[in-house]
Amino acid sequence: PDAAGGGAGGGSDASQSTVVKKKEKRLDAGWTARRIAAGAAFGLDEVVLAKQPIMLLRHFMRFVPTVGYRILNKVGPKRTRAARSGTSMYDLK
Repeated sequence: PDAAGGGAGGGSDASQSTVVKKKEKRLDAGWTARRIAAGAAFGLDEVVLAKQPIMLLRHFMRFVPTVGYRILNKVGPKRTRAARSGTSMYDLK
């Protein structure tokens, strides 16, 4: 049955590549599950789940707030402009 769908697979390949592009923006399910399980094991009320630039900024804000605020002062206006224009606030160039 899969081989018979090979002709129609051309269309599904295009949709699969679209799905792959969408998954690039998502967190890895295994990593997310491990973080949630570790948080539950430690009895935490919340667990922060984010990709690296955001997670790094979170750590700066927690451990070195002065550096974190300097980064926010540089990045904040760009994120505001991106939000107003309707583009992604996380893909700043």
